[in-house]
Amino acid sequence: MKIAVQGLWHLGVITTAGLSALGFDVVALDYDEKIITGLEQGKLPVDEPGVSELLEKAKSSGRICFTFDKKKLEECQIFWLAYDTPVNEEDIADVEFVFSEFKKSVMHLHPDAYILVSSQLPVGSAGRLKEEANSLRPANNFRFAVQPENLRLGKSLESFLEAERIIVGTESSKPEEVLEKLYSKFNTRIIWMSLESAEMTKHAINAFLATSITFMGEISDICELVSANARDVELGLRSDSRIGNKAYVSPGLGFAGGTLARDVKFLEALQKDSKGMLSSVIESNRVHNEWIQRSFTSFFQDRGNLNILFMGLTYTEDTSTLRRSAMLGYASKLLDCGHNVTFFEDQEIVLPEHLHHRLKQAEIGFENVLEVDAIILSKKMRWLDDGNIVKKIVNSKATIFDPAGLLLKLRQDRPSSSHYFTVGQINAR
Repeated sequence: MKIAVQGLWHLGVITTAGLSALGFDVVALDYDEKIITGLEQGKLPVDEPGVSELLEKAKSSGRICFTFDKKKLEECQIFWLAYDTPVNEEDIADVEFVFSEFKKSVMHLHPDAYILVSSQLPVGSAGRLKEEANSLRPANNFRFAVQPENLRLGKSLESFLEAERIIVGTESSKPEEVLEKLYSKFNTRIIWMSLESAEMTKHAINAFLATSITFMGEISDICELVSANARDVELGLRSDSRIGNKAYVSPGLGFAGGTLARDVKFLEALQKDSKGMLSSVIESNRVHNEWIQRSFTSFFQDRGNLNILFMGLTYTEDTSTLRRSAMLGYASKLLDCGHNVTFFEDQEIVLPEHLHHRLKQAEIGFENVLEVDAIILSKKMRWLDDGNIVKKIVNSKATIFDPAGLLLKLRQDRPSSSHYFTVGQINAR
């Protein structure tokens, strides 16, 4: 079976790599020629563990064809729409971009194609895509299905190939032969439902996660007010079987990157004038994401010319994307205030052009850590496994801002400095 995947940023590239690993031949299409050229040269739009090697292996064996040639779509029984829907600074998704790119392909699809939608679109979009296809090409036997995207940055290939379950919406709400053949390659449970239910499930999952993170942010704020320890509260919450070990109840910053916010916005739009709980999630999360700025300003007041080290600029581990990075934005503001800012990342990232000569990368061995006034630990990184580096950080005279309490989780070399700030624990300072 040959499968076409259209849209080659993060979701599409992971889908392409994963399908090739499962033994499918893939036509990977994008109408942006720069993206195709980059992929042919082995340059990924977002780096992820294991993906480069898998793509190189599949290309050499002829399982993947990167192309912007529409005619290649005619060979494929399944057409997988996998654009990452663009999101602006207000977390509003550019849904029309995905529709416009889809319409470029309709006339070249196999007449009996199954159109599988994984792009992050509002509920009802599969029905609208079907209407667009029928309008442009009335004589067709297209069948539509929805598989909500469920990737996790930094572990995307793993979450694609080893999913806990896969949700699939079909027009009949039941398994269909071609799709059963596709999903038989995935060693996991398939949950079948209607198109609209599958779309709504994606929104509901992300809105639930966003609400959980926001809830814990507010609980952490209250813990600081009453001298409670939010990490003790976390243990108590996880001990309740109705909440559990995988719940999003860890003290730390709010959600970022636009992914969860996009789905909350989709649901807010459907509620229209209602002032329900979801309408407060985005604003509460925004305030909580400013915890570092508030703590930093409170401690240093108006001191200038500080040496500041950011441990991580991307918003999660094992990813190279700086898209919607709150840490990058804050680092830029500190530079504008006259501070000297360096950063450390445990993989290669590409800085925006306006920061190339202003934002400096720290030495891997952290030899200059003693000269730093402030260290901001924004995310979990592999350097935490290096005891020598941790010891340098902890024993430095720097004021440490560690929102997620990463250093508190270490068995040894935990911070004892009074200049230590973490979310939800006033007595750590």
